[in-house]
Amino acid sequence: MNVTEVDWSRWLPSLLVVVGWGIVIFNANRTSRRAEVRALCNSCIEKLEKIDEFVLSRAFEEGCRYDIESVIISRITLVEIKGRQLLKKTGHTFWNESRINEIRSNANDQAEQYTIHESLLDTIEEIETSFDKVYPRRNILRHIEIRAFLLTTLILGLYFFFANKIFSC
Repeated sequence: MNVTEVDWSRWLPSLLVVVGWGIVIFNANRTSRRAEVRALCNSCIEKLEKIDEFVLSRAFEEGCRYDIESVIISRITLVEIKGRQLLKKTGHTFWNESRINEIRSNANDQAEQYTIHESLLDTIEEIETSFDKVYPRRNILRHIEIRAFLLTTLILGLYFFFANKIFSC
């Protein structure tokens, strides 16, 4: 045997195990990241819905302008913090910052409460749409799962085939 010749039948099972574990770890990381991003999106949506409920419940009350303004600004700040976390995790912005700035600037104007309401609903819809763009829900995922199963079966089959050849000698 030449020094440059490699006996792949001895190395292939180990290599296939490493590749298999790489696929498993990649899939686990992707699933974990998707769950974390979904939780952050849900947190943002929940905060925006609370702002909306608060604004609509106080829409016709007199003398509560500063209360509404402080609640909106504090919760919008929390949403922006979550947005920065989403940006770090995905590299994608989930809503238009100008809409958030519009909500913040209209917070002290009681006449603009329905504009705030519409902006909040648009932002919630934009978050959902952006999440679906980053992590699409398609029927192809079923085919990908089948492909992953077939690939795993192929890798294990090759592993056992070569392991049987090596140890039968």
